[in-house]
Amino acid sequence: MIALAASGLWLIFRPKPKIIIPPEVQARQALEILRQQPEDGVVLSRVSQVVRNYFIAAFQLAPGEFTTAEFSRALSGHEQIGAELSTAVAGFLRDCDDQKFSTATALVPLDAANQALKLVALAEQRRAQLRQLAETQTQGRRA
Repeated sequence: MIALAASGLWLIFRPKPKIIIPPEVQARQALEILRQQPEDGVVLSRVSQVVRNYFIAAFQLAPGEFTTAEFSRALSGHEQIGAELSTAVAGFLRDCDDQKFSTATALVPLDAANQALKLVALAEQRRAQLRQLAETQTQGRRA
């Protein structure tokens, strides 16, 4: 009886497995929310942070707080990301910084959340290419 009660309590109070949400899903959800908000410095900061967090998680970059220049160097030195994508991301982050810290009053909105969603889509295409390449190489070794 005690064993049955103990196992029942264990089932009730055992730690639940953590649900792992893929980085692209997290990024898209966050960006969809930000897309609905007026683009100001706070929104631009949040969008750029979402992009940084996505690339850190998706491409296993070293986590941490980096300046835009430092993060851009990390991207450009990462072979899996590729030159074209790293250049696009670095340019986007610079544009966000320019807009955030500009003293001009009549700035044209960047449409940052939509641009960030496009960067995530490009990165996911790149990741799919890398997975396909790895699969092809694995199959070639087996043959």
